[in-house]
Amino acid sequence: MKWNHIKSKLLLKYTLSYIAIFLIPLIILTVIIYQNAVQTLRSEIEQSNVNQLTQAKTMIDDRMRELQDTASRIAYDKQLTSYWVHHPYYSQDAIGALAKYKAASSIVNELFLFFRGDEKIYSTEGLENLDVFTRRYKFHTWDKANLVRDLNTVRYPTMRPAEQVDKGNRGQQSMLAYLVPITPNNPNPHGTVMYLIDESNLTGLIDSILTDYQGMTYIFDNNGQVLAANHHGESVTAKDVSALFRLKPGTHSLSLNQESYSVVSVKSDAGWTYVTAMPSSQFFGRIVHIQTFIALVFSFVVIMGTILAIMLARRQYHPISDLMEFVRLKKRFRFLFVQQRAGMDQKNIARLQPARGSSGTLRPQPYPAASAKARPYGGFDDQAQRNPWHSL
Repeated sequence: MKWNHIKSKLLLKYTLSYIAIFLIPLIILTVIIYQNAVQTLRSEIEQSNVNQLTQAKTMIDDRMRELQDTASRIAYDKQLTSYWVHHPYYSQDAIGALAKYKAASSIVNELFLFFRGDEKIYSTEGLENLDVFTRRYKFHTWDKANLVRDLNTVRYPTMRPAEQVDKGNRGQQSMLAYLVPITPNNPNPHGTVMYLIDESNLTGLIDSILTDYQGMTYIFDNNGQVLAANHHGESVTAKDVSALFRLKPGTHSLSLNQESYSVVSVKSDAGWTYVTAMPSSQFFGRIVHIQTFIALVFSFVVIMGTILAIMLARRQYHPISDLMEFVRLKKRFRFLFVQQRAGMDQKNIARLQPARGSSGTLRPQPYPAASAKARPYGGFDDQAQRNPWHSL
């Protein structure tokens, strides 16, 4: 029983040793390969986001330059001078000219022309007083006083953040207002061109960045105001949004809402900042096929390695098993020999003990017939006669 216990324990140790020899490096290698696959996918996604953000930045910057060029053309268009638009006859030509400029831009919903100090504003729909205009377009945070002030005082191209605009019977819409003073680069502009842009016209350019991913995309102006935003999933706090704006261009890992995010930031020549943030955890979910493949390969290698380890363990165990079997048999033969010798000694002692008679006196025992050594001529050996115990 003890031998079988030692045998099974030794064989088990050999088997476990071989399994550990290949299993530990295999686990380390599998973890490295898996982490490398996740990191590679993450890098590819981040690089794709950088490329798409750069493309979106280029497209939006081009659109903004187009709007500034349009404002410059309006400033030098004789049909849109103050005299022409105020003329009762030529004002219709001015409205037609504004409609032509509006049609030239794909992201503009409405175009307005305002001459500073005037009480009227001009659009593709005609001429109207500022009171009428502010009732027809009700901005949630941009009241009439601030609107009139900005139209009269803005000195640089300025984009207002997207906000809800109540357009009466036409419902509400999230829109941005882009103000461009005319004549551009003139320290004393005489008017302002205002574009109303639907927020979706900007976010549509960055929608393709997230596609099937959860996350968010922001467009910040020079002062950190969110001009437009696009969300897939949860949003973040205002504090976290400010942290996104302060990031330097490039890729970053940031904790938002107590969750790890992969963040990509790109800055335009105009000073706008484009940021995309996505939860890092979803990168692991995008490599399900890689996880399945790695699991299958790992399981196959473990099974084959275990079988090979058992075979090697048994092969290495056989010489030791034979040696221990030989030792065991040798001990057994020695034990049997000792037992047999002890039995023979007991018989001899019993035979040599003198027998006692009925009166208690010793009685000599006859010599065994087999102990007498016959001479060739039929007599007894002299030595046997002298010492009857010698033959024993």
